[in-house]
Order: sequence, then C-alpha cells, then structure tokens
Amino acid sequence: MADPVTWVAVGTTVAGAAMSAAGQRAQGKAQARAAQYNAEIAERNAKVAKQKAEWRTLVNKLSNVEFREDFRREVIAPTIVAYNKAGVVADSGTARLVMEESAREADEEIARRTMVASVEAGEFEEQATNFRLNANLERLYAKQYKTAARYRAASTMVQGFSRGASLLAGA
Repeated sequence: MADPVTWVAVGTTVAGAAMSAAGQRAQGKAQARAAQYNAEIAERNAKVAKQKAEWRTLVNKLSNVEFREDFRREVIAPTIVAYNKAGVVADSGTARLVMEESAREADEEIARRTMVASVEAGEFEEQATNFRLNANLERLYAKQYKTAARYRAASTMVQGFSRGASLLAGA
C-alpha cells in the first residue's frame, strides 16, 4: 500500500489536472462567447449594408424623377419658348431633331446614374453577403472553441489520472 505522501501527490496531481481542465473549459466558453458576439456584430453590419443598398436604389429613383423634372423645366420648356418666339414650329424639322437629341442625352444621363447607383447598391449587397459569411464563420469558430476546450480538458484529466496511477504504481 502506498504511503501518505504518495497519496497526497496523487491527490494534488489529479486536483491540478481537474483545475487545469476547468480552466480550459472556461477558456473555450469565453472564446465561444467572443466569437458569438462577433457573429452578432457581423449580422448587424450585414443588415446595415443591406439597408444602404436599398437606400441607394431609392435615392437613385428619386434623383431620376427630380432630374427629369429639372430637365423639362430648365431645358425643354425654355427651348420650346425660344422656338415659339422665333416663329419655329418645335415639333417638326430641325427643332424636333434638337429636342429628340436633348431627350436622348437626358435618357443617357439617367441610364448612367442608374448604372452607378446599381453598382453602388451591388457593392453594399456584397458587403452584406461578406458580413453574413463572416457571421457564419464566427458561429463555426464558437462551436470549435467549445469542442476543442472539451477535448483539451478531457486530455488533461486523462494525463492527470495517468500521472497519479504512475505515482501509485511506483510506490
């Protein structure tokens, strides 16, 4: 039978292993909580990016309506008035061609603005996607941290029992 000193050594070895295992599990839980928090932040950022994309699209539509109104008021109407004052019929001949060209240029400007807004909205959508992917990755990390901590803790306990058994066997 082992002497009391050996039993104290075994007890402290096993207790030390248990404390180390508890610390490893606590560390794993803390890392998992941090990763989950990061996932929540990424999800929030994804929502904000999605809202920015929607906002950019809406602003573009409103801007296009405003541009058309300004174009009619500042370009078309004064041109028609000028033609009428000059005695030119605005809906035929060169005057009509000039008005059609102006309208084409306005349509091209609106198409350009819409394309730019679409690209910007797409960039925000891409940010949202990346944030969601990051959130998923962080949730995966959270699970892995917990699993790894459990395995480290179990390994520490096995090593502690093994050292304790070795101490007893050598006594």
